[in-house]
Parts: sequence; C-alpha cells; structure tokens
Amino acid sequence: MDKFYRIAFMTTGVGLFVLSSMTSAATLAKQVPVTSKKPDKVEKKGSYIYEWYNGPSPSQLPSEKEMAKNRAKKSINKTTGSKYDNTDPVATGCANDVITAKSVRVVRASDKAVLGTVELRYSRTCKTAWARMNVKNISTLQYGDAKLYRKEAGQFTGKGAAYVTPGDSNYTNQFDDDGTVSYAEGDIVERSGKIHRAKTDSY
Repeated sequence: MDKFYRIAFMTTGVGLFVLSSMTSAATLAKQVPVTSKKPDKVEKKGSYIYEWYNGPSPSQLPSEKEMAKNRAKKSINKTTGSKYDNTDPVATGCANDVITAKSVRVVRASDKAVLGTVELRYSRTCKTAWARMNVKNISTLQYGDAKLYRKEAGQFTGKGAAYVTPGDSNYTNQFDDDGTVSYAEGDIVERSGKIHRAKTDSY
C-alpha cells in the first residue's frame, strides 16, 4: 500500500458547527461503511495537523504558503469533469495526498450534544473532492448520510452520497473540483425520526 497523509486545517476555538434542523426521516440508499484507520504519526506545522499513514513522513512538508497558493489557483469559471468523476478516492490513489479542506460538527439543538463530524476532503494531485462523515456510537442514533455538492453552472448540485452507521465512518465517491468549489453536508437520523444536519463551507 502506498504511503499517504491527510491535513486537517485548524480553526480558532472549538471549531465551527451548525445547529441541526429537525424534519421527518427519508429513505436513503445504503452503502457499505468504511472503518477509519488511525494514523501512524501525527505532526503539527503552523495551523495544520498532518496525519501520516503506512510509514514515516517525508523530510519536507508543504508550507502554509504553498497550500494558500494552490487554493488561489482555483477559478470558478472552468467547466468541471475528469476521469475521476464518481470514482473511489482510495481505489484510484487520489486519497494518497488528501487534505481535510473543511469540517463541521453535527450538533443536536436540544442539548448541544455533538453527534458526528462532516468533512470535505480534497486531493491535491487529482483535484477532486468528496465528503466523509463519522457518526458517534450513541444508542438513539439510527444512521448518518454524507453528501457532496459541487457548483455547476452557477448553482450547487448533489453529486455523491454515503450511508454511515453509528460508531463508524464512511465517504462518498469523488468528483472533479478543479476550477470550481464544493461543500460537504451530513444528516444524522435518530430512531425517533428527527434529522440533524450540518454542512461545511465551500472549498
């Protein structure tokens, strides 16, 4: 297996979160959950945390200036579409240099309990984005649903979805994000039928 890492961008305070909205539960297509793997090593550099998998880190990490420069290159006027559209980011190797571009907590409004986390993942090599979600192992929760939205022709369109069981995590397929922006959204459904929703900022 190839070495890969992810980078989680740190924000001030405890992090951003969006209070949930409560509606009736809808039937969602299920996908096989993917269990999260713990990193072999964690390093902090500036406002980023690097998580290394399957071996030691390289001698030189990308700088925050480089990351900012790469983000600035993205132009929202380009037409999207690539060979990686609707493919598995792990199977294609695009997850080998993934970063967590944005993240948000899913919070229950009634008691402010954190039920899970939604992440917008981005591959610097493949220029693709996907949503990843983890759901806490709480007895009142039934399932979670991670979704990716990409901006196309001036509006955001749903592209991928992934079913998540409590106590686990899962991710959607990836879609081209070069020249456009995307965001991740997640629903966590309680056994009572209430839905708690949060979405990341776009990237």
